[in-house]
Amino acid sequence: MGTCIAKIAHEECGSHDALQTFLNDDGSISGYCFACSTYVPHPYGENTKIMDIPLPKKKTEEEIQQEIAEIDGYQTVDIPHKRLKASSLDYFDVKVGLSEVDGKTPELIYYPYTKGGKLSGYKVKLLNPKKLWSIGDLKGVDAFGWEKAIAVGAKRLIVTEGEDDTIAWHRILELMSKDEFKDFTAVVSVPHGASSAREFFSEHGKDLNEYFKEVYLSFDMDAAGRKAVEEVSLVYPKAKSISLPSKDANQCIIDGKMKAAFNALFNATKPKNSRLIFGEDVHEAAKEPAKYGELTWPWEHIQRDTRGIRYGETIYIGGGVNFGAFCQ
Repeated sequence: MGTCIAKIAHEECGSHDALQTFLNDDGSISGYCFACSTYVPHPYGENTKIMDIPLPKKKTEEEIQQEIAEIDGYQTVDIPHKRLKASSLDYFDVKVGLSEVDGKTPELIYYPYTKGGKLSGYKVKLLNPKKLWSIGDLKGVDAFGWEKAIAVGAKRLIVTEGEDDTIAWHRILELMSKDEFKDFTAVVSVPHGASSAREFFSEHGKDLNEYFKEVYLSFDMDAAGRKAVEEVSLVYPKAKSISLPSKDANQCIIDGKMKAAFNALFNATKPKNSRLIFGEDVHEAAKEPAKYGELTWPWEHIQRDTRGIRYGETIYIGGGVNFGAFCQ
């Protein structure tokens, strides 16, 4: 997630403060002008370093709350290229910023995050080019959509790694579920992507158990997503993982695979982890008597009691405590 630095003038279009500049994760600086919808790769000059830029003063709490209040008044519209409907966005109180050029094209998405039931801030996504930053305080926030999830009273919870996938799953469930089951499943997203999933489940596992009987992971079908599933299984082994027909839930909608994604929910499985063995997985197997081995003992009673000698097993032969002294 990049960091918003400042809003400056853009000489190309003559705007006074529409050029928003960003410090990227790799240390580079870029910008985007909201007045003319233009990406600016070097807003301060090609050779300018971050240490050469006078950083803005930290916003006061009052200024942050004013900014949040302004966003709360924004409208919600469809995001066509993602095929996300306004109704699904509105369900999660997501706001959309439109282009200042035509007043119609979605440019920004504002995802609300709560802490203790109160709005704490927004994660902001610039759609093209893709940039992420935050407004308000997103430290220690609840999962995206958490208040909605517990209000529904659902017994099943799907956890995704991103807000768009949460919105997409809501749309899939809305269209594919029978009326009597529409409120049976809730959806949330971990706040800070797949890399934060294990930490989130470690901190919020108790809350998940309190409100939900079943928890499903719907992470991206890529290396990062698979790694996140494995890490979550170490701290929250009861969760099942959904294997999607496309990269993620949002892509399932784009690819026209909503029904396949819905069916994948009911074919979810517990992640296999060779480092963990649970009693429930070996309970039935433990009831079966040991099979007779390939080799036999020379003593009939030992052969009967041990059911012979099986390849792959280690046999230890020893005497009782103080047996040597007794023999003397």
